[in-house]
Amino acid sequence: MAYTEPTTQTNGTLIDATIYNRDLVDNISYLNANKLAKSGDTLTDVSVSGVAPSTPTAGTLYRDSLLSVWVSVSYSGGTPSIVDDYNVSSLTDNGNGHCQVNFATSLNSTYACMATLDISSPRLIATVGDTTAKVEVQTFDLGGGNADINFYLGIVGGWQ
Repeated sequence: MAYTEPTTQTNGTLIDATIYNRDLVDNISYLNANKLAKSGDTLTDVSVSGVAPSTPTAGTLYRDSLLSVWVSVSYSGGTPSIVDDYNVSSLTDNGNGHCQVNFATSLNSTYACMATLDISSPRLIATVGDTTAKVEVQTFDLGGGNADINFYLGIVGGWQ
């Protein structure tokens, strides 16, 4: 496990630390711990475990509670593109307001998916056709018609 030296403010508050764990996943999983500790607190003996028990242990990170996929998608001229991502290999444009997010590393069938729009006015978003290799995201205008709208997608769990 590698550890990046934390950045602290003058009052001692931890404002940024990145923890990398290469032992539990094929690719790098990471936790960006913003404002994790108060003055005098220390980040020591960080462990990442597999499946969380029904009563999780305090101070333990569980692999199945970390993001396994995330992506920021932007549209330009009707074509979706990846702004930034983790564990996304590509996007497939399935038509107006219908974008398929393809995973670089497949997930198992047990994961939670959350999508949100990058827009201030009301619109609708849904995930459909979720599999171990991809999630399809559909975005709609208020009239119910498909519309290309920038979105964010995050998936927790699903680690193989």
